[in-house]
This record gives sequence, structure tokens and C-alpha cells, in this order.
Amino acid sequence: MPEAVPIFLSVPTSAGGATAAATFGFFTSGYRAPRQGRSTSQDIVHNQNGIFKYRYDNGPNVHTWEPFRIIASDTFRDAIGSATQQLANLDFLWNYVEGPLGMAAPDGVYSVDWANAPLERVMLDTPLAAGDKIKWAISVAFEEA
Repeated sequence: MPEAVPIFLSVPTSAGGATAAATFGFFTSGYRAPRQGRSTSQDIVHNQNGIFKYRYDNGPNVHTWEPFRIIASDTFRDAIGSATQQLANLDFLWNYVEGPLGMAAPDGVYSVDWANAPLERVMLDTPLAAGDKIKWAISVAFEEA
């Protein structure tokens, strides 16, 4: 498995609240720092001299993350709970939290929301016995809220 990068997702106490009501830790695979492109637009002007395109540079745009995986594994049991608990925490955030989440990552703290993509779950190791470790990979995508 590539290097596991930790992130923390938190739920605010209210829509504009700064204090987190619940914070959950996750380990990721394929996490990269967000990109922040330029916000550009243009005007197309028709006049007696012809058609002209005027481009504007409006400064930094919102942060965007490439899709990455959250790894739910019993390997991380001591740090953030069992794989089953990690999946339950992610399901809670996905299904029941409306509005932005706080995300603390190694490169900064952001206010994020789920991108319009379903969670894709893949079981990485099929347990053969009752005591075998469980490992899931869930693909997620975020955008700055």
C-alpha cells in the first residue's frame, strides 16, 4: 500500500459554527494537495470594428482535489478504530451530514463538501476466516465549500 496520509473530517455544530461536534480520522491513499486554478472569464464584444474577445483574470479559484481513496483497515485499529467503525463514520458523514465539513490535511485546513460522485467501495482483501483483517478502499472526491 502506498504511504497512508491522515486526514480528519469534522462536522460543525451549526451551519456557521466553528466548533466541531464530531471529528473522525481517516487514512488515505493517493491523496494530493488541492489545486487552486485561476478564475477566468471572458466577454465577447461585437462592435463596428469586428468581434473581440476580452479575457479577465479574477484571481484564485476554489480548491479542488483529485479523487483519492480512504482506506478502512483493521491495521489502523489502534489509531482510529476498527475497519467497521471507520466505515460507519464515513457512512455517517456521507448520508446524514448536510452542508460543509471541516477537513484537516497535512497541507492545510479547509471547508469542503462532497463532490457529485458516489462513494465507490472496493474490498481489498477478502477475509477467509472470522478473525482475518478487513480492508476496504472507498474512493471519494471533495470540493471547497
